[in-house]
Amino acid sequence: MARRPQTFHRAGPRLARLLCAACLVLPGLVARAAGDLAPTPGLPTAEEIIAEVDAGLKLLRAGEHEAALQRLEAVNEITYEEDYPSVADHYPNLGLAHYYYDTGDWREVLRFSASVATGLTADGIPDHPNRVAASVLQGAALINLSREAEGEVLLRNGVAAARGRPDLAETYGIALYNLALVVTDLFRDDAGEITDEFLDNWSSDWPIPLELSLIINYRDIDQDHTRDDDLGRAIRRARNLVAAAEAAEDMPLRRIAGFRGYLGALLAQNGDFDTALDLLQKEYDYYREAQITGADLTNCIIYLGLVIRYGQTSAKAYRFFADEVRIARQTGTPPHAIARILLEQASAAAAIGKDDESQRLYREAYAEVRAVDRANHWIAQSAREKIDILHPGMADFAFASELGAVDAVRFDLAPDGRDVLRLFFEGNYLLLDPVLARHAGAAGRGATFYRLNRALSLALKGHHDASVAALAEARESALASGALPPGAPIFDLIDAVARVWGTGHDPDAAQDAFARLGARLPAMSAEQRSIYRALLAFYHFRRDDSAAMRAVLADWFAAHDPARRKTQWDIFAATVVMEMAFGQMDPELNRTLMDETLAALADFPTLTLSRDYLRLVKVMNSRTGVFSDEALVELGTIVSSIGAMVPEGHSLHYATQFALSNAHGWRGNTEDALYWMRQAVETMRASRYHRVDEVAYLLSRQSGLLLGLDRVNEAHSLSQEALRLIDPLTARPNLIGEIYQSTATALWWRTDSPEKAAEFIDGVLGDPAILARLEPLDRVILLRIKADAQANYSDLPDVLATLDRAEAQIDDDPAIDWRREQSFTRQSRAIANYWNGALAPGFAAIVESNDIYTDWLLSIRLAEGAQDVDPGGYRDRAIWEAMIGWDYAQTLPDEP
Repeated sequence: MARRPQTFHRAGPRLARLLCAACLVLPGLVARAAGDLAPTPGLPTAEEIIAEVDAGLKLLRAGEHEAALQRLEAVNEITYEEDYPSVADHYPNLGLAHYYYDTGDWREVLRFSASVATGLTADGIPDHPNRVAASVLQGAALINLSREAEGEVLLRNGVAAARGRPDLAETYGIALYNLALVVTDLFRDDAGEITDEFLDNWSSDWPIPLELSLIINYRDIDQDHTRDDDLGRAIRRARNLVAAAEAAEDMPLRRIAGFRGYLGALLAQNGDFDTALDLLQKEYDYYREAQITGADLTNCIIYLGLVIRYGQTSAKAYRFFADEVRIARQTGTPPHAIARILLEQASAAAAIGKDDESQRLYREAYAEVRAVDRANHWIAQSAREKIDILHPGMADFAFASELGAVDAVRFDLAPDGRDVLRLFFEGNYLLLDPVLARHAGAAGRGATFYRLNRALSLALKGHHDASVAALAEARESALASGALPPGAPIFDLIDAVARVWGTGHDPDAAQDAFARLGARLPAMSAEQRSIYRALLAFYHFRRDDSAAMRAVLADWFAAHDPARRKTQWDIFAATVVMEMAFGQMDPELNRTLMDETLAALADFPTLTLSRDYLRLVKVMNSRTGVFSDEALVELGTIVSSIGAMVPEGHSLHYATQFALSNAHGWRGNTEDALYWMRQAVETMRASRYHRVDEVAYLLSRQSGLLLGLDRVNEAHSLSQEALRLIDPLTARPNLIGEIYQSTATALWWRTDSPEKAAEFIDGVLGDPAILARLEPLDRVILLRIKADAQANYSDLPDVLATLDRAEAQIDDDPAIDWRREQSFTRQSRAIANYWNGALAPGFAAIVESNDIYTDWLLSIRLAEGAQDVDPGGYRDRAIWEAMIGWDYAQTLPDEP
């Protein structure tokens, strides 16, 4: 089989902890483990491989995680490079799956366990104990990756296969524990039976600590009580749970306190408020003394307050909750927790007749959540159910509009559409139609402003054709009413929003609007000039004219006045500018504008979508934003919030999904990256105005991710679909390179023919029209892929000539950070030399490659604190340098 391109080596089994680990555990096998020498009598036997894995697992069970990992990875390296009988061949991967299960790295558990399950099944032994164990670990990983339904099936099968088998006792325990968790979460009818089976059979020999078994017991009690409402039985079982926890050695005090608090809550439901108060007060005092925060403390506060309310007085509970809100704010408690306490304080206020205060607190709880989360969060919904939208306090409530209090929505048919812009960037696009409908029957000037505002609403929502039609009606109405001059800039600014920002599928159609705006530039206000230049730059951005875009951005920054008070239109313009400026303009300018815009948003606290749009811009388009360790958390939040605040198929929504896919990809989370890339394609295709070349680009990105998962047939199919979708002479130049790269690589993998991949690339680069449209970076990558292919069948000089040609394409464009690609071309050069026995130049090239790569990676990590970027790349490079260096060292004399 031909050796595949080195850029995809990261997708293979982890080659970590370097070859020195193999030297320590299995001495003398470094060269053979690298695959360079034929096996010799010194190679471990299958039995020795199994014994080595067992030794690693023994270290793991003893809590020596680092030693266990080194041992397991070293033996895994041997079986990866050499042929062994199926059971021994896959056993190291099972050992690594167990290691990552212990450390909670669920994606790695899934990867290693899936390889074992697939391998043993393919080898004809699907009932082997190791196959059952691997499937159980797969199931455990899946339920921890929010794929509960898939995981449940595997765990049920695992329990059935392992039940009653002494050789699978540990597997039975793991399967039963995880199955008990998932069926409880999913409220399955047989949850009680499964939990009982776990509790009846739990053994200290299982890798399930007593603490976890008691948690299963607690969850079962709670669900049993919820399901059957037998309070007496729940109390009896909870008392036994507390007694078991108190009697256990080394049981964490926090766990005991939590169980006592739960018993207290049950006793309170039964009317035994004095005992409940004592238990909950002890739990509360322990948390405060131990400075424990989080959900445990919040739950305790709420239960304790409720016991005070129903066991003593609502007035006392109201004061208790008020004090806890004050403490929470002083101690930096997260908004969600504060909101939960506010809900209870509001309820207590209503109970003592403070209705206005109760409504104020419910609104405060809602605003607390909405400051950081979306409107459909369960705490926000709980507050929403209690808020009276007809209460006088709604008139000044920032979130009145999204609560459906349409009559309370502030809205003015302003000639600049400022309130349409405000409602849209509050995330209240659904309110635009009913609010505008109030003015549908307006006459004269009102009719013009109604049509103008409606056109802007449609433009922002991405309804291109309807917006253009509404704008034409507004122009006609303006002529008839005299409300605005026919040449007023707002008409063309809305036209540009619709054609360039709202969809962007046909930016050239905005040329006339920009020409008219440019001619009126001196007479326009500073705000209008800012919007015009921002949209004009975005027009060039849509057309991939980077030089023109940078020129307009330079004009925008030159004219920008930081001292001028910012409007909602100014915030929109600045955010659009930053969507392009990061990575293109002076970083200090970008940072200053970001800080300034965030400060301006403080004057508009309800512009949730604006704030999320700005966060998206920072993560997506800064040079290092997507690499930061906070990117996954940030984007995960943004995807949900923006998705709830824009219409289906809106470009902002699929942009967030695409960015989240990239962030996962940089961290080696290939399954998650693939999921979000697929979501981006589906969202994009939901818009009737989607661009075919953009869909093709996303399909090609999916193809690359599928190759990383070794799903070659799917990858090849998607790459071919992407290739069919594009016209290389009209598609955006910055998209077509990726499509050709994925097509060439998938073709290679699918046919196992590097010759076909090289031939395909020659066809692309040999077409002058296509070559002229390719970005320099894409030409370099295509030539590198060709060189990797040639290394399998051509003479070394031919391979090096192709790499020379690739490196000659590298220019001095400051907008491109070439270091990563330079490191890959040097790595290809090193490997080609190595395969051809040219060890000295090979070693020199790999050292240079790794130096460049390290310089790039460390700059990324230092700039943004992105410690998890490209986790596998570093290890693989160390492996290559070790292998080439080892063999090169054997050729050197003992003395210099």
